[in-house]
Amino acid sequence: MSFREEYKHCNVPAQHPDHPALSVWVKCQRRQYKLYTDNKRSNMTTERIERLSSVGFVWKPRMVNSSASSSSSSTSSSSSSL
Repeated sequence: MSFREEYKHCNVPAQHPDHPALSVWVKCQRRQYKLYTDNKRSNMTTERIERLSSVGFVWKPRMVNSSASSSSSSTSSSSSSL
């Protein structure tokens, strides 16, 4: 079973005990993407970015996590006013 099928998302953490090799690969892709977007030397290509993005690859997991936590905190604050 793939990570995406098991967890229903592609936001692989930097360290995952059940998928250590995948975590290392994802961390490398994110690093290469960062270098690429900063116009630094990188092995990343536009084609790879497009292919990974098309399957839901998460390039900036902190942004995803912070938006999820801010939406949950706004949900909890609105439910507390009920």
